[in-house]
Amino acid sequence: QRRRKLQQMKEIYNGLPHIDCGSCGRPSCQAMAEEIVRGHGSVTDCIFKLREGISALANQIVKLSESQPHTLKRKGGKC
Repeated sequence: QRRRKLQQMKEIYNGLPHIDCGSCGRPSCQAMAEEIVRGHGSVTDCIFKLREGISALANQIVKLSESQPHTLKRKGGKC
């Protein structure tokens, strides 16, 4: 159990930016990883990881909108 939590904490920490900015409310990225493993936080508490997630989601939305056929036409027959 403990070994598994340590491994999980290490994986979370490795995915964080390691700049210890404190914008998540914790003193360091290590402290944040520990809190997440304890169930007291989320990776998206990190503003940089949140930004990455939002950017990825926006890109997916653009790709999805480009791949769907345009079925509605505006007045004059142009989309």
